[in-house]
Amino acid sequence: MDNPKKIFVIDDYASSKINGIGTYITSLVYILNTLNFEVYIIAYNYPCQTVCFKRYKNALALCIPILNIPIEKYFEMICYFVRLNIEDSDKNIFIFNYIVSNYLLSRMKQYYFLSKFTYIVHDMSWTSFFQGDVKAFSKAGIRKILSENKYSYMQKYLREEIDMFAMVDKIIALTNITSNLIQREYGIPKHKISVIPNGIHPETPFFKKKSGHFPYMSKADKVLLFVGRVHKSKGIEPLIDAFNMVKYINKNVKLVILGALLPNESKYSITKDFTSDIIFRGFVERNEINAWYRIAYMAIFPSFYEQCSYAGLEMMTHQLPVVSSNGFCINEMFVHNENAFIADIGDRNNPIEYVDNLKLAMIYLIDNPDISNLLAKEGKIKCDTIYNIQRISNLYKLMFDGIFEK
Repeated sequence: MDNPKKIFVIDDYASSKINGIGTYITSLVYILNTLNFEVYIIAYNYPCQTVCFKRYKNALALCIPILNIPIEKYFEMICYFVRLNIEDSDKNIFIFNYIVSNYLLSRMKQYYFLSKFTYIVHDMSWTSFFQGDVKAFSKAGIRKILSENKYSYMQKYLREEIDMFAMVDKIIALTNITSNLIQREYGIPKHKISVIPNGIHPETPFFKKKSGHFPYMSKADKVLLFVGRVHKSKGIEPLIDAFNMVKYINKNVKLVILGALLPNESKYSITKDFTSDIIFRGFVERNEINAWYRIAYMAIFPSFYEQCSYAGLEMMTHQLPVVSSNGFCINEMFVHNENAFIADIGDRNNPIEYVDNLKLAMIYLIDNPDISNLLAKEGKIKCDTIYNIQRISNLYKLMFDGIFEK
């Protein structure tokens, strides 16, 4: 009998529990189980006292505790425990999810000659520095970025990203836009990249629209819903400024913000303009998120850049009209007058322009319910076809079968 095909997913537990990578791993494990692969997780920065095995996200996980040591030493230790527990085999595929784990990848490749390695592009090294402005990144160019002092902030991450692309056997891009960019700017051949977007996990419930309200709201209130980490990259500041202007025109709107406030964010800069009409709930459990989706009038997706956002997929799945930015890769998920109303970011150095466009987009959809309903229906159709979990499973099967055949 042939040895089973095994997939090992690398997970930084401390970060993935509050961002989309955690959701991605849950969905990926489900997909891989349906495809009859043996699935394991290598979870580092895990809240345990000693290295141990646990059931985590419906898979057996090798859990490695948090240690306050230099990152290179930490990855050396992880590699050591991986080697103790996992034999090299041409039936193994290791999946990496983080640029910063390139050192772990380089160490593992010294011992795993038969195994294959893949990397999922959840974010890119340059997006934060350029606020997702792909034209500015392309104009600067990788060679210039790596040589000039004004780009010193991002040089380390860009080098790690380049190394990661070079070392792995396969790159998984979540969008066609990212795939094209990697080929054009990084010189990666097309055959090394597979485009596989995220899909909604089948346990994600869809609630049909019902009337309802929370105790501190009236039935006349229209909920404008933001879901995601409270971070500048998510467009939270222009959203708040735009909402405050919308509030002068429509007294019945409330902005509800669901998402974790990151420790390194300035709470004052995020909350200074909050009023009783802006409800910040912070990190909440899935049941509460679904309850807000159930009564929301509209969803707002103002990010400057994403890859393939689960929050965006949920907004479409719950058949909400969406006001979205045209940020990097977001314009592949949300298309103007197709499944969303787009607020152009415009000049990233002039936030007033984006604030005004967000304001006008929200007012337009509030004032035009027929168009809002049409966009919501088209969003649901797009999610059920393009981001259908069965379609995504088939794409993964084709890719993994191709890797194992080599």
